Amino acid sequence: MRTEGKRQPAAPARRRSLNRLAAWALQWGPALGLSAAIYWLSSSPKLGRPNLVVTFLADLFGDRAWFSRVLPIVQRLDAASSWLAHFAEFALLALAWRWALHGVQIQRRHKSLLAWLLTALYAVADEWHQSFVPGRHADWRDVAVDIAGATFALAALAFIRRRRNSRAGKP
Repeated sequence: MRTEGKRQPAAPARRRSLNRLAAWALQWGPALGLSAAIYWLSSSPKLGRPNLVVTFLADLFGDRAWFSRVLPIVQRLDAASSWLAHFAEFALLALAWRWALHGVQIQRRHKSLLAWLLTALYAVADEWHQSFVPGRHADWRDVAVDIAGATFALAALAFIRRRRNSRAGKP
């Protein structure tokens, strides 16, 4: 039996469609999953309470004298932890959008700009969404921290890529 010139049978259509679905999920899943997680977190009235950490510690330690002395520091740390969470969430979201845009046929710098724009728009939409959740409120400072996180993450990615390319001798 002669096998020269014969082509291998094509993979079954079902396997090809599963491979495409898996590739799509790998490409777009992180950005969509993080967006959904942020939406879910923003929908929780408990997370919107101010001084969440302070309230917890006050319940734990009560009216102890040492706690009243460190209370201003704890309040500042409570606010900072909220902003740090916003910064980290939206830094990861920007990187996830950049990952998702990897397969899209546009220039690299435009991919980063589009990832930043999608993240910034989501930050605004997230705060607007929070304005409708009982116990939550919208705050422009949260949007600013979100955008700062996205900017930092994408700038760090560009810096790392430039440095790696310069070491490899690429322009």
